[in-house]
Formats: sequence, C-alpha cells, structure tokens
Amino acid sequence: MRLAREGYTQRFYYLLGPLRVETPDRRQPITVDELPMLAMLLLRHGRKVTTDELAAGLWGSGERPDSPLEELAGLARRLNSALEPGALAALPGGYALHTSADYVDLIECERLVAQTPRERAHYDQALALWRSGTPLANVLGPAARTARTRLTQLRLGLYRSRAELDLELGEFERAATELESLLALYPAREDFRRLYLIALRRQGRTEEALEVYEEYELSGGDNPELMALGRELREEFGGGSEETADEEDPEAPTDTDTAYGFVAAPDEHPDGFVDPEGDRPTILDLRPELPEGTPLPLDDVPESLFAGEDTGDEDGPEIDTHDRIRYAFADGRQPGAARDALRRLVHELLDAGEVPLENYRLLDTDDGIAVLMNAYVDGSALLRATLDLLPDRMRRLGGLRVRVEFSKVGLQPDGSEVYSDLPGRELTQAALNASSAQAVIALSDSWHDTEIADAPLGTYAPFRPLVPRPGWYCLVHQSLPADDDTPTGPDEPAVRGPFPMPYDGTVPRSRGEATAIVLALPDGEFALPESPTLRTTPASLRAGWSYYEVDLRPRELVLDAVRPGVTVRWSVDDPVLAAGSPLDPRRVIADTVTDASLTGRAAEAALRPLRVPGYTLRWSFPATPPRRRSPEDLIANAAGVLLGFDGVLAHLYPSGSEQSVLLDLERLAMEGGDPEGALPGRPSPTVAEHSDSLGLLRAFAHHDLAQPLRRRADLHDMQAADTARPVQSAAELLRTLHASGTRTAVVTDRATTAATRYLARLDLPVRGGVHGRGTDLTRLMPHPHVLTEALDVLGAPASACVLVGSTVAGLRAARAISLPFIGFSGYETVRRELRGADPDVPVVWGLAALVAAARRR
Repeated sequence: MRLAREGYTQRFYYLLGPLRVETPDRRQPITVDELPMLAMLLLRHGRKVTTDELAAGLWGSGERPDSPLEELAGLARRLNSALEPGALAALPGGYALHTSADYVDLIECERLVAQTPRERAHYDQALALWRSGTPLANVLGPAARTARTRLTQLRLGLYRSRAELDLELGEFERAATELESLLALYPAREDFRRLYLIALRRQGRTEEALEVYEEYELSGGDNPELMALGRELREEFGGGSEETADEEDPEAPTDTDTAYGFVAAPDEHPDGFVDPEGDRPTILDLRPELPEGTPLPLDDVPESLFAGEDTGDEDGPEIDTHDRIRYAFADGRQPGAARDALRRLVHELLDAGEVPLENYRLLDTDDGIAVLMNAYVDGSALLRATLDLLPDRMRRLGGLRVRVEFSKVGLQPDGSEVYSDLPGRELTQAALNASSAQAVIALSDSWHDTEIADAPLGTYAPFRPLVPRPGWYCLVHQSLPADDDTPTGPDEPAVRGPFPMPYDGTVPRSRGEATAIVLALPDGEFALPESPTLRTTPASLRAGWSYYEVDLRPRELVLDAVRPGVTVRWSVDDPVLAAGSPLDPRRVIADTVTDASLTGRAAEAALRPLRVPGYTLRWSFPATPPRRRSPEDLIANAAGVLLGFDGVLAHLYPSGSEQSVLLDLERLAMEGGDPEGALPGRPSPTVAEHSDSLGLLRAFAHHDLAQPLRRRADLHDMQAADTARPVQSAAELLRTLHASGTRTAVVTDRATTAATRYLARLDLPVRGGVHGRGTDLTRLMPHPHVLTEALDVLGAPASACVLVGSTVAGLRAARAISLPFIGFSGYETVRRELRGADPDVPVVWGLAALVAAARRR
C-alpha cells in the first residue's frame, strides 16, 4: 500500500480563492482559456459533466463558438496535457476529471464541516481554507459567476454555524465579538444580527442588545423573528411591549429567505454577480431555499416565536404538534403505478413499525405520500422501520429515487399549518443528486436531537449535517444480493468514503452481503469490523473514526481501442487494501494505455502484468482479431434482433414537421419560466440549440420541467404515429423475422405508446415487445437502458444479438454494452454521421438485403 501511494503524484486544486493547481511535474501552464473547464470539472468532483453543460457554462449568450464540440475537445486535450495524461477522462457525451486521490480544498471544507461531533476547530480549519481574493476570481464564464456567488454564500454560512456553535458551548463573549465584526461587513445579514442579539442577551448585556435591535428597527427592518426577539428584550429591560400592531399576521406567508438572511445583500455580491435564482449548486448546496414556515435552529429562539406554545393569548386558536413523515419521489410526480408502489411500501413500513391504524392518517401529496401522526403521538417507530427496511424495499420502486423527510408540524384544529421544522429540501435533494444512492432520509434538527444524537437509533446509519443547516441526512443505497455477479459500471468506484462513524461508535451495517465495511483507524491503518482493535477500543473513541464502504461486485471494461474484443473484469479481493489504496483499476488501466499509446500485442504485454492493491484483474484477449461481419451475416446468425422505430421502421415526423413540436415545447418551457431545477452551474437550455424533440428532452433531463415536457412530447409522438409513413421493406423485414421464429424487439427514444400504436395500425408482430422512453430522461440513448431492457426480455446476451438503428445515440448505446450494430438510413447525411462516429460500423442504405438475410435463417 505504501508503494502504491508513493507511485502516484498527488495534485492539489484550490477553488476557495483564485483557481490554482499545484503539481510538481506539470508539463505546461494552464491558460485562462482552460480554467473555466477545469473549474466546472472540479465542482463535479470526479463525476461526468456533459458537453451541453460545459458549453452553457463556458460561453454566455453570443459567445458560443461555431463548433463547440471541437472547441471543447481542444480544451480537454490541452488541459489533460497540462495536468497529467489520464487525469481527464473523455466519456460518451462529456468529460470527467479524476480527483479521488488528489486534494481539492472545497472537498476538504465539506469533510471538515461534516465531521461529528461538531467542534469549533473544524469550522476554524474550514474557514482558513479561504484564501485572499474572490473565489474563482480568475475564471470566466456563466458557471464560474454562479459558483462565485454560491461559494461566498457558503463562507458566510460557515461563519453563522461557527457562531451558533459558540452559543451552544457558552462562549458568548467570543460569539458577540465575531458577530459584531461580521455585521460591520455584512449589515444586511439578519441571521448574523439575530445571533448577535442572542450573544449579548446571554451575557446580560440587555441594554446593548436593545440598542442594536432599535437601530435595526429604525432602519425599517421588519423580520418577524427579530421583532419577536426585540419585544422580549424590551420586556426584560422593563420597557414592556406596546408594538403589537406591527405583529405579522400568523396566516401570512413567511419570506424565509429574508427571515434567515439567505438572500445575498448588495454588500456581499462578488464582482460579476449574476443572479443564480433557481440554480442548484454543483457540489454543496451552498444556500438553501427553505420551505415556508421553517423555524430557525433552536439555539436560543424566543419561545414566543412558536405559535404552538403559550404566548399569553388565551383566546388564540389551539395548536397541536404532530410528527409528519413525507415519502416523495425525488425526481418529481410519477404516474399512478409508481404512486401505488410507493403507497404499498409506506404501508409495509407502518406495519413493520407496528404503528396502530388509529394513530395516523395518510395524505396524498403532489410528489408522493405523507404520514401525519396524531397530535403528540411518537413516530419514532416509523423512523426505525424506515432505516431498517428501506434499503431492501427500494427495488420494488423500479429504480425510482425517493426523498423521505421527518419533521414536526403545528396544526390548528381546522388543519391549517402554523409552523414546521422541515429540513432544507433543496439541500437534501442536492445531497442525493451528488451520490449514487437511491434514497435519502432527512431529519429536522428536533428529530435528530431526540431520536439519533442521544438515542439507540443513532446506530442505524451515519447521519450528516446539511450544510448550511437546518437538518440532517442519511443516504440509502439499495441492498445488494450476495449472488449478484452482474458487472456494474466501470465508472462507479468500488470504494466509497470516508464517512464519519455514528455518534456512539457502532459500526454501520453494510448494504447487503455484496458490500464490506472497512474502518479507518487514527494511526492511518485500516481494519475490518471483526478486528481485535474494534473490540478493545471504547465506543467513545470509535465515534471519532471514519469508515469506507467497499462494493464487492465485479466491474467490466471493454477496451476496443486497444484491440476489438479485449475486456477486463475486476473485483475487490481484499477490502482493507482496496480502501487504503489511492489507486483505482480503471484509472491505472487508462493511464497505462494512454501513456504508452499501446495497441494490439504490445498492449496485451503491458496490461496483463498490471496489479492494483486489493483487486483481482481478469483479462480477456481474443486469440485473433475478430473478422468484421457483414450486415447480412449479422442478421442471419443473430440470436435476437433489435430494430429502431423512428428512421428504421417508420418516418414518424415527415421532413420539417417536427419543428412545430419544438415550438410547442418552447412555449411550454417559457410558460414554466426559469425552472428552479436547472442544472448546477448552467443556464436553462434553449430550444434553438436542438434540431429535434429528443435533443431537447436530453437537455432538460435534470430540470423540473423535464416531466411536463416529456408528457407533451409523448402526446405529439402518439398523434404522429397515426400518420407515420412506413420505411420501405421495414414491414417485410419484421414479418420475415417473426415467421422464422427470431426473437425480435423494437427499441426507441420516442414514446412507447406511439411505437405500439403504429405497429398495431399496420398489424406488425413483435415477440419481444416495444421498449421506449420512460419517465427518467437521463436514460435516453446513448444510455443503454432501453437496449438492456429489451435484451432481458429476449433472454440473449448483447454480443449474440444485433441492433439495426439510424442514430449516433443508438450506435453509442450499443457500443457501451458490446451489442453489434448495423447502421441504416436512406439519407447520405445520416450515413455519414454514423461513419463519422465509428468508421468501422457497417451501414446499409436499404433494408432489402436484410430481408434476404432474414429469409436464410
């Protein structure tokens, strides 16, 4: 392990100031033109950034080059050379930067803040990471402007959290001194002012606190939290409270951004500020949009702020406190079948927790289901059941992601909501989006303090604070069966972590038998949970450790660039070594191939001896390069045939007619405004960038408008299916394959119902069914989801089947799973695009030859 570490030259990336890179062997300087791309890649921390995102984040309106893909490729080449060959990965449709073994100051900041228990030194160290100058001050482009603002907001949030911790620790004088300085710099920050008043009040400096409040009041401040605190200060000082006329209507909506000081004031905007309203942050949700009615952290909030408590108004309405648990689809509203599955899951969890029927009500919400416990009935049994069973039950939702929120809510007898301590929803969603998890469980501060921090439930899973607060979250991964031998994606690392240990030092449970937990000990060593070190170390000391989660499933990578047919399959054979090594098999393989520019036999000689600590690598080198098979041979001998729909079987939209669909989708997008679900660091996509509706749907895949646009596009596809023209010889090909008993399926990125309707109209048989666009737009081709779905139905391996398609996206999806591909189109421009994507792809201009081959089966 030591030798592995010494063999890697670590790079250092600094974003909390002007962007800077330190590496001892940099071959050439990184220019100002390459910095924007580097910044966007770093903010994704090793995950792919699509070319569409890069183009939108690098160039503003009117700045985009004529050939953005070529420009991006050139920037990537220069950036890769400047860092180190192999550092930058060119992926289908985008790029990713390998940083898992490098130092990134923003990630170090996140790690420090996430440590538990909270210590002031963690905040001191995190704030010390900020260097002089505005974050990313030397980086141009829309994405950098947005990131600058959010990084500034992060820094202010850390100051606030440190002051809150000082108040918790009784360091009132230190908190007051720091907050006084912060208010001088940022007088518009009402959260700083609230904490400053609390610090003065805790020291007995009520008169000074009252002067600070009255100065705020005279300036026109009307924040209800501060006004309530001001009334209490007057009462303490003996002045009484005669300003009830200014009290805010409890039914009026609360501007929580203003109440919390979350809206950036003019004195805290960096140069070049562009309003990022609606954009999600890239790596940390640096400033949440909290739900209306969310109370501030309960450090020292005056009791009169909570309508559920006695404020002296004996004639006021009675308010009861309820536990409320929301189970919501993380990617928006889902169709009826999915909602039914979620309802069944919630019923199972309630039954497992033995929650009596008379103790709760189920309420339908826009995006899921809520469980409202009766007033003052404890809902902790449902939390226990959710933590215990959700990983095993997630598979019943068919891959849909779920967000679970535990909060307390104050309700009047008529059911109207007075207050809620709901955890930050956008922060929770961002934590889920930044992971490979299928669900996230979020707790309000009150739930966490009662059920996790000081109770046995803290042993269930590691909850981490939302940054900035309020709230806590825990990521939930679907349990993995022990006998799952299906290779997972090579881009997903086998080792995840480090994560902080639970509060009481209990070792977290693994996600099924296909995963292992590895403990990181203070002395730099690593150990399994059954090691003697664990048994002999007190729980109080174990709570300060961290741990890694190691996925034991195999991974597989196809290296056609080395030689057609070359594959490597790897898996973890020693979790301790794998967790302690900075090396990742995919990167080691890529670096070996890239550095030596190896192909053919030379590549085999260099790759076979490769060793990665903790992993077993198994290579498959074909004895001889496979001969290129003709389209006719592929059809005649395939175990299963997949046929594209639009462009292969039918012309869904006659030439130019899809433009009206694009215009309709553009109107829908404009009616929806600038969606808050916009991709991090980039503006909303525009319809003008795309030549068909599929390109538009891919661009909006991560937006809140994705589902409305998808539904509208589905309607257009279904209408077009009634008038679609058949491709010459397509019906004959389908009927011939059916008559020969060939397993056949139709795959498409168009609406499944549209393809089904067209096939029914022409009475065309398809044994393997139609596999089309689902609700998750991120799974449109070149993602191979529809192809693997069809192959599962056919019951044949990808390498033994063939896809006849007419799009580059389909070609790339087939290549991703080693599915042979035949390109087809009657248009020379389409055939040229296919050959440009893969010069070796077999392409035909008519289907007659394939019909003849099908007859020979």
